[in-house]
Amino acid sequence: MPEEHLSDDLEEQIRRKALQKLTSHSTMGQLIYPFLWVLVSVPAAYPNSQPQVFYYNLLAMLVIAGLRCGSIYWIKRQNLQIDQQVFIGGACLAALHWSLLCAFVISNASMTLGVVLCSACLAALSLSYFAASLYFAISYCAILLLPIIFSAVLNIEPDQTNLSLSITLIFTFLLGSLYWVGRSLNQNYRSLFEYAVHSEKHVQQLEEINTIDGLTGIKNQLFFSTQLQTEWKRAHRQQHPVALLLINIDHLQDVNERHGHRFGDDCVRAVANSLKQQIQRPSDMLARYEGDEFVVILPDTQQVGAMSVGKKILHAIRQIRIDSDTDRQISLTVSIGIASAIPEAHDTALLSMDAARQGLDQAKQDGHDCLRTQTISQPSSQASVNNS
Repeated sequence: MPEEHLSDDLEEQIRRKALQKLTSHSTMGQLIYPFLWVLVSVPAAYPNSQPQVFYYNLLAMLVIAGLRCGSIYWIKRQNLQIDQQVFIGGACLAALHWSLLCAFVISNASMTLGVVLCSACLAALSLSYFAASLYFAISYCAILLLPIIFSAVLNIEPDQTNLSLSITLIFTFLLGSLYWVGRSLNQNYRSLFEYAVHSEKHVQQLEEINTIDGLTGIKNQLFFSTQLQTEWKRAHRQQHPVALLLINIDHLQDVNERHGHRFGDDCVRAVANSLKQQIQRPSDMLARYEGDEFVVILPDTQQVGAMSVGKKILHAIRQIRIDSDTDRQISLTVSIGIASAIPEAHDTALLSMDAARQGLDQAKQDGHDCLRTQTISQPSSQASVNNS
């Protein structure tokens, strides 16, 4: 997909994936600075000649690495999104500290070669690690190398101008090469990220299709079963009530026999649309359970609240009028079974479904077009009946 046609949403998802990649790559590399500092300093006896400079900067590198690792770990533990500016700021701070330190000690002839080689390796390594964001990779390399280049050139003796020119040309060529390689790697990363984003969207769409009822467009029984378990566990953990409404369209079988299954499908859709208008809270969930049955999960809802919702549903369904092939308008009613409970450790979600079924059966026995409640009390005994 051409870059100029990418949507803002896709660009944002690619940016997040790039940041996740940068974070995962940089986490294990936080200690590379103190390691390289020891590697170039010890052979040159720098800890003996300049112990304060050596140990203070070693401590500073360890502190910076610890802060970066700690912040990333804390953000992940809190399930927060990593802020791009915080991440880039921490990485650039570590690179700037390294480059300024190396620029300071490069006057020590015995350390010049080690500092230059380690910095060049760091730049090449960081480019391959951070190529997911070309701007960040190039900026990081520039912060890492430019102070060292200037210091190396400034510390060369006047009679060594050829060496000064050679160092400048070598590092200029290195930066150009790193940019060219980084641009190529960045394009590959970007293609992979676009593919990953599109794949995730396709998976989400397929999962969404698998949880939608084809006739009514609301959630299906598969999604309901999963959601009921989730809400039941949450209610038990928080010791909050959860209510379940089992709704059956009265005499739908008779309607199908008199007017045909296509008309019966119209009735099911009409009931589903009416139910959607009555279920207002984002946390509530409506699903089609079977052919003529619907279920509603009401989290944080006691029996009184569930009955109030049920009565609104009864009233709304009574208002439905559907034109039939006999030029008569068909009215509909429903029967509702309600179960509510604060789940205990020994309870299961199936208890609520069984109790709602008992309430629905009682509503049918009492003449349809009404609701009956069941309160789950003991898993080993039948729920008590409240003929409301």
